[in-house]
Amino acid sequence: LPAKRGRSKSEESGALAGTMYCQLLDYFLTTALQKNLALCKDDIVGMALGKQLNQDWALEAEWFYRSNEISSVTGGPFNGVNNGDFASTNLMFNAIYHFHATDKVKLYCGVGLGLMQEVDIDMTISGSEQEFSDNWVPAAQLILGAAYPINQTFSATAEVRYHFASSPSLEASNGGAGLKADYSGYSALLGLRYSF
Repeated sequence: LPAKRGRSKSEESGALAGTMYCQLLDYFLTTALQKNLALCKDDIVGMALGKQLNQDWALEAEWFYRSNEISSVTGGPFNGVNNGDFASTNLMFNAIYHFHATDKVKLYCGVGLGLMQEVDIDMTISGSEQEFSDNWVPAAQLILGAAYPINQTFSATAEVRYHFASSPSLEASNGGAGLKADYSGYSALLGLRYSF
């Protein structure tokens, strides 16, 4: 009789898993008024805590912070601005489906819904810093990833994500004209998962 394959903790029904990750690539942002923001020097840090419901499905709550430097703005009243940053704080709830094609690499996909607790753009305009921000913006994401078990407790993960939100209306901190932006883009992530 063939030997039964042992299951890792993350495959067992009811197991908990926590993931921490960092970003490799970043997304783009274009405003609804057709003004383009070129972004560079991106940073993201996040973590998630979830529960494996059965061999196929898991649910997780995720928090992450993302920040990008603005390298240039073309078009509109902010044309020529080349100093600032774009940042957001996000809280997402994800449903993850695991495929079982191989014993070594575990492929999965998922969908997430949640809120951008805060989204803001800071720009230096004529030597003066201006901030545009909004709070509690509905957001969603699509996830495609792979996990490689290091041992029974730890797994290395790699993901590609598409994260998007309804067009937030960013209010100016100085009471001036606001900014409406379309928030969407792709990310590539590396992470470490701990199952317990």
